[in-house]
Amino acid sequence: MYKRLLFLSLSLVFIACKKQEERKMVRMPTELTTKEYKQSTLVMTLDHPLDSSKNNIYCATFPYAWAEIKKLVKDPIQVNASAKDLYLLNTSKAFERTLPDSSLYTETVIDENHIKVNAKFYKSLHFLAPLTIFEKPMPFQNKKVACFGADGKNHTMFDVCNILYYNNDNDFGISMSVLEEGHEILLFKCPQLKLKTLNEYCDTLLRKSIKNEADINNREMSWRYLIKKEDSLKIPMVDFSLMNTFKSIIGKSVVAVDKTLKIDTARQLVALSLNENGATLTSSAEIVTIDAAIRPNSNYRPKPKKLFFDGPFIIMFRKWDGHKSELRPYFAAYIQNTELMHEK
Repeated sequence: MYKRLLFLSLSLVFIACKKQEERKMVRMPTELTTKEYKQSTLVMTLDHPLDSSKNNIYCATFPYAWAEIKKLVKDPIQVNASAKDLYLLNTSKAFERTLPDSSLYTETVIDENHIKVNAKFYKSLHFLAPLTIFEKPMPFQNKKVACFGADGKNHTMFDVCNILYYNNDNDFGISMSVLEEGHEILLFKCPQLKLKTLNEYCDTLLRKSIKNEADINNREMSWRYLIKKEDSLKIPMVDFSLMNTFKSIIGKSVVAVDKTLKIDTARQLVALSLNENGATLTSSAEIVTIDAAIRPNSNYRPKPKKLFFDGPFIIMFRKWDGHKSELRPYFAAYIQNTELMHEK
């Protein structure tokens, strides 16, 4: 049996699409490695268990990379369930249809010794209007961090922010409108939820985001979905560039009919910048195998909503095509400490 090297490099590269004079571009972070991030980690899929002590970051590039490996091999790949991380990667379907085909570019090179696939995805998301940088830092888990946002007295909040649901200042979800058609940025504050995977958070939070028409049309409940002049919004600035090698699957083997493939390399880079202008995301994944998404409380009295993300929160980037509740995000993160923020 001849040994074959299957090489896949999947990279998501941000490319500025607007002239600087038209809109101030979202800033990208300086590249760092996981060695400089002690309290943050990458997860391979939405179905992988979360590390309760760290920020957990997911981007669909890694499962897309594995899907390309499976496509190239052609034969069904079998993974022993005892290799849990690899089994979850091989059976994951939550990433499918999450990256826009129009933005995904792949190139395949095949020779006697290896198969090489390069895929690139780039996207910049700009808020409909720039938000405000607050001079005063926001408290987050007993630390102070830089933040941006708006208040109901500013028309920008009406243009950009849409309340998905609001139970109280510690339990709410919003969507941020962007110029790029079909994309949205979702933010959820939900410290009371202690779920095991990002997919469980998606199921729960996206289900809660389906607006109750009866409440919207109820005068005593509709205030929960409306931006009022007394309301305010504060979001931490997030900047990181996180590289991770998935050591748990390196050296593991998978079986594809008449061949056995051993994973030699498995790594991913994810970088995000979230600020007053919007967000940019860049990610790359490399895999080398060698042949061998609650009902509101009964409190009908309107009050100012403080939409402050000053505690653990979820952020998702999603592309939708008319069936929002069915689609999973191509990027998701559970943020619970300040390591990826600008501390003041």
